[in-house]
Amino acid sequence: MSHKLRRHTGIFGVQKYKEVLDKLVLERNINTHYEETLVDVNGLQKIATFKDLDGNEKKYPYDLLHVVPHFQTHSFISECPLSNDRGEVEVDAKTLQSTKFKNVFSLGDCSSCPTGKTGAAIRKEAPVLVENLHSYDQSKPLSKEYNGYTACPILTRHNRVLLAEFDYDGNPMESFPFDQAKESFLMYLFKRYLLPWLYWNLMLKGLI
Repeated sequence: MSHKLRRHTGIFGVQKYKEVLDKLVLERNINTHYEETLVDVNGLQKIATFKDLDGNEKKYPYDLLHVVPHFQTHSFISECPLSNDRGEVEVDAKTLQSTKFKNVFSLGDCSSCPTGKTGAAIRKEAPVLVENLHSYDQSKPLSKEYNGYTACPILTRHNRVLLAEFDYDGNPMESFPFDQAKESFLMYLFKRYLLPWLYWNLMLKGLI
């Protein structure tokens, strides 16, 4: 059985880290508007138009507009029989095996795993996929399972990072012997200097 996407309203989907981020939002007097989709930008008048879940349009004036596009897979995936209605390869969230074609496995950004699309996630997905692929090739049961682990380093201010680590069910899975829900200069150094080195020198080579 694949996990269902955890639907949440708010700044973050894991309660432990959400509480900290909500507090920062209040301290900084930030107005938030959740569950609204950007549908139009008037650059001359500097007005952004959003649509809520009921289809109502709301217009907001802006000085600086930072827009993050919706994630989507390549058309050769979204338009093939492997994909679901979101254009992702539909897989069992634990075994990473396609639910449509048993000889297909998928991981990372193009898979339907309901977790963050991060390097931390794919690092944990890869060993599961490899072992299960070997098991399938040898007609053995798929015994390896991915628990949804992912990590999100969140820059909360200059030189401070909150490192969120959690599984499919929103349970914290922290790697360090201190509370990672607190803003940390050490975690900033980890994200700024150590993580890029680990990524390029070890992760991409499959060494960790």
